[in-house]
Amino acid sequence: MRRAARLWVVPGPTEIATHIEFLKDLYVSGSTALIALNDDSFLAHLEHDLGFDRGSTIRLGRRDDSYYEGIDFWEVVTRARTPEFNLTLMGALLSASISWIGDQLNSENYFDDLLALGEVRAPILEFLRHLRNAVSHGNRWHFRNGEPRRPASFGSFVLDAGLDGTDGVLFEFLSTGDVFQLMDDVAEHLRAL
Repeated sequence: MRRAARLWVVPGPTEIATHIEFLKDLYVSGSTALIALNDDSFLAHLEHDLGFDRGSTIRLGRRDDSYYEGIDFWEVVTRARTPEFNLTLMGALLSASISWIGDQLNSENYFDDLLALGEVRAPILEFLRHLRNAVSHGNRWHFRNGEPRRPASFGSFVLDAGLDGTDGVLFEFLSTGDVFQLMDDVAEHLRAL
């Protein structure tokens, strides 16, 4: 079976800024879901009022129109009620958001073509580029080939080669609120291009 070709629409600065807002909403939704899963009265509502009885599985569609049903709902809920799971999920959502935005910016070479002759890439976009790389390398700053070669800063955070190899980028170097502020500042920068 032949599939129709999809046209890839490259997002512009405004579309990426709008996507940042969507990803922030996704993070808030995920954290709200964790709050609910850690509330005994909500779990009772799920089980007694909504029919998620013990033994319920998650049913996921497959390409051949069959279903995958190998995830025990209540086992997941039990794991989701641990601090480890909560922090890991929130870190994964932050990492995915950073990677997604960084990938979109990378596909447009960080809009360097919109800069006036002689200017360098905005330090905040360079900071995000290195942050994207760090979350892709195990939450560790990973510089190579003399990086950072361009100014890379955001607020009071300044990246330099001395950070290479240090881990704990998310939750230690940057707190969740710092990442949200970075996203806001990147969106504001993109809307101004």
